[in-house]
Amino acid sequence: MRFSAPAILLLLTAIATAQSVGFVNVERVVLEYKKTADISLQLEARLKDQREKVRQQRQALEQKREALELGDAAPLDRLQKERDLALERVELELAEKTVLLQQERDLVEHIRKVYIEVRREVAALGTEKGLSAVFLVNAGEAAGRTRGDIWDSIHRRAVVWHAESADLTNEVIKRLNR
Repeated sequence: MRFSAPAILLLLTAIATAQSVGFVNVERVVLEYKKTADISLQLEARLKDQREKVRQQRQALEQKREALELGDAAPLDRLQKERDLALERVELELAEKTVLLQQERDLVEHIRKVYIEVRREVAALGTEKGLSAVFLVNAGEAAGRTRGDIWDSIHRRAVVWHAESADLTNEVIKRLNR
């Protein structure tokens, strides 16, 4: 027996609508997961310490520059000291950028690990509830400053609407924060 393409499409639609699905706002889960808050605090504290070290190094560099301005070193010595100060300034700027990049890498790695935990918890919850699938949803309004930004924001939202009863976000957050 052969079915036409429209008949197969209708059959698949009927099957799909009979399946139970759930929805999770993964961004909210990650942000409200206690582990994320703890790691964020640790990273912020480390960044604060590193910025204080850089501030102190900048202050020391400024003192060296002032001493050079006031000093009466020979022209060749002065040039060498100016070169050394310029090199220190560049190294300090590089150190600052490295700190920020490392923090970004640490955050990315943390989010990657948390997302694995979230997926595992969502799978367990979906299985317990007998769901066929759990879809990602984005909360809030479409955002952007340009027409292209707005359309990008809209297109990233695969789910336009879902019943609140199908939203598993709060349950996932509770389970992760146990």
